[in-house]
Amino acid sequence: MTGKSPAERPQLAPHVRYQWDPVRAQHHLLFPEGVLVLNHTSAAIIQRCDGRAITSLIDELTAAFPGATLTGDVHDFLEEMMRRGFVRDTSRGV
Repeated sequence: MTGKSPAERPQLAPHVRYQWDPVRAQHHLLFPEGVLVLNHTSAAIIQRCDGRAITSLIDELTAAFPGATLTGDVHDFLEEMMRRGFVRDTSRGV
């Protein structure tokens, strides 16, 4: 982890959307010509990438997953999603 949040206000990139597939019982991140299957924890993060403050996102996840230490993992996950172009930081206009 870089020690700094990768995004102050993470949001899915315009070409990406989250979808639950009831037939396969899987969380999907859909993008042009691709699908990324998400685990339950990754989906919980992605579903909250709606432009809210990262602190609010982490607070909500902490409430949803009591006892879990999430901050570093959330930052690392969002950093990777930004690197891949799936998430952007609305506070930076990126």
